[in-house]
Amino acid sequence: MAVSLGGVELHETMYLKRPYRFSRLAGIHRRSIGGRLLVHQGMQILGEPMDLVGKATLSQLESLRALEDSGGDMALVYNGTTFTVRFRVPEYPHVAFDRVEDVTGGDDDGDWYYGVVKLVTV
Repeated sequence: MAVSLGGVELHETMYLKRPYRFSRLAGIHRRSIGGRLLVHQGMQILGEPMDLVGKATLSQLESLRALEDSGGDMALVYNGTTFTVRFRVPEYPHVAFDRVEDVTGGDDDGDWYYGVVKLVTV
């Protein structure tokens, strides 16, 4: 299974975590001074939030951070399906990874990082 984001090839174990339910309809409610219930609803401008979760090498992580700095729309190819996505702006950091420590004492095959890339469809 190939996973790439904005031309950056990611590790094959990265998986897409999507919310159970998603609706483009958003609404808020509040009370007026007189006590009436006011409801405002409309369509969300941006689309479905999704997280790309898994492990990455240091070079992949540096490439993701460079994408984060450039901003804009990019293509996410996941399991043969292409999405147009961008980073979720209010949730910073967009690329959040922690180093995985080897505690087994075995042969280390490089530095690995585990974390999440926070995206939203356009």
